[in-house]
Formats: sequence, C-alpha cells, structure tokens
Amino acid sequence: METIELSYNGVLVPFTKGEKVFQKITPVARNFGVEIKDYFRGKERQLYYETICKANNLTISNQANLPLYNTSDFANTFPDLVVTEKGRYGGTWIRQEVIIDFARWLSPEFAVWCDNKIKELLQQGHTEMKPEDINEVQVIKRMADYLVTVDKKLRSQDKQIRELSEHIKKSEKKRKTRNDYYSVAGFAYFKSIHINHDKAKEIKESAKSKCMDRKIAIDNYIHDIYGKVDLFPREILNETFRELFHN
Repeated sequence: METIELSYNGVLVPFTKGEKVFQKITPVARNFGVEIKDYFRGKERQLYYETICKANNLTISNQANLPLYNTSDFANTFPDLVVTEKGRYGGTWIRQEVIIDFARWLSPEFAVWCDNKIKELLQQGHTEMKPEDINEVQVIKRMADYLVTVDKKLRSQDKQIRELSEHIKKSEKKRKTRNDYYSVAGFAYFKSIHINHDKAKEIKESAKSKCMDRKIAIDNYIHDIYGKVDLFPREILNETFRELFHN
C-alpha cells in the first residue's frame, strides 16, 4: 500500500492512498496515550462493525457470533475493516468506514480532521500539505529515506564500476599487446583486403617465419571463440601482404 504521513498537532498519522483509504492507528493511539486494545472492546463496537460490514457488503467471519475481546479478534472477524501487520514496523490499519469512529473515540477535533483528510484522499488522491503538517520528525524521516536512496544508488554505481574494472582486467589478460601489433584478419580488414581461411593461414606462416628469422617477438591474445590468436608487428604484415598480393 502506498502511504502518506500527515501531522495532527505534531502527531504522525499514516494514511494509505488509493481507491480505499486506510489509517494506521498504532502510532496515533500511542501518541494520544491510549491502548488500541481498549478501543477494540465491548459489544457495542462489535455490533457497529457488523452493521458497517453488512451495509457495505464486506466480509464477516463466523466468529462474529462470539464475543470479541481484542485487536486480533476484530481483525479475524472483520478482515476488510481491520488489518494487522506483524514485525518491527507492523501495526494495525483500519478502513475509511470506521476511521471516524476510532478518531471520535480519541477526540472530536481529531475526528473532524480525519474526516476532511479522508475526503481529500478519496476525491483527489492526495491531500494538501500545510506548513504545520510538516514537523521535525517528518523532516528527519524524509532525510533518512533520501539518504538510504542515495546510498543504494552509490552502491549500485560502485558495483558497476567494479564489474567494469574486472572486465577490463580480463580483457587485458586476454590481450597484452602493443598498438603496432595486429592479427592477420585484423590487418586485412584495416587494409580493406578480403582473404579466405587458406590465404590467412599462408600469411600467418610467412609472417611467423619472418619474425623468427629476425628474432622479432610474436604477440598473442585469447579470443573467446577462436582461442589463441597470433599478433605480428605492422611492418612484418605490410611486407608479407605486399609479397603475396603484388608479386
């Protein structure tokens, strides 16, 4: 669920945005100094939730025939109205149809404020943030969220840099050559000369022989497909190509 945190007199009030509006009441009750379990108690509230569900065609479990004593009982009996999340950042969410009932239980002023915010969220998909809605806690939270996002991006960039560096190192291991060394096929392409496999082999043997006679080093690199590829100095290949194509 996409959430938005509003502030009521310095109290953070989480809402969801979407077709249906939910409110997370755990932090709200805590800031009002009350226990949620005290709200989810009593036959009157149970009957009210049953009536809401029947009027809106929402789910009611068979447990509705039994007395309900706590939050879990209400969540199990009215799953469309009450949702509980476990874990460190978990809590209890209630749907728009019963938010005002909970807010009125806390204070009439808070109930009016919630009613206005629900209307804005349902009609506009968002609510206007006034300066007083942004308190120090929200600013810190937003800064923390931003820093987490930046940290993730930096970690991703570092990973890409490391991967690129490894790729370059592997490429260097495959081909430790000088700029004036070429393979037979590469030199032919550079000269725009078409040669077949047999001709390339003939040029390679001739170039290798010249290098051995003159004690010139032959370089090589490992190709992903062709394996070891011999590389020869440009002057040797120039000479070899002239002999084979102009004589």
